[in-house]
Amino acid sequence: MLDDVFRAAHHHRRDAVRLEMTRDEAVLAAQQGHRNYAKRQGTWFRREPDMHWLAGCGEDDVVWDEARRLVKRHLAINVPRES
Repeated sequence: MLDDVFRAAHHHRRDAVRLEMTRDEAVLAAQQGHRNYAKRQGTWFRREPDMHWLAGCGEDDVVWDEARRLVKRHLAINVPRES
């Protein structure tokens, strides 16, 4: 998926260098492409039944604490069993 982002960004830079669009048009097109990509990711993640959405930003200690709690729980539940 990350390759799609880099490919889209390269496409807009290439068009600007070839003078097929201005630098400002290339920046706007790349920004719109990133927004579209983020929207597709959100749609995909919403379909995941075990997805946990955290309220807040990564700079908030409460968010970090909740993320750590969820990771610990996930790891405890999904410990590989020895054969």
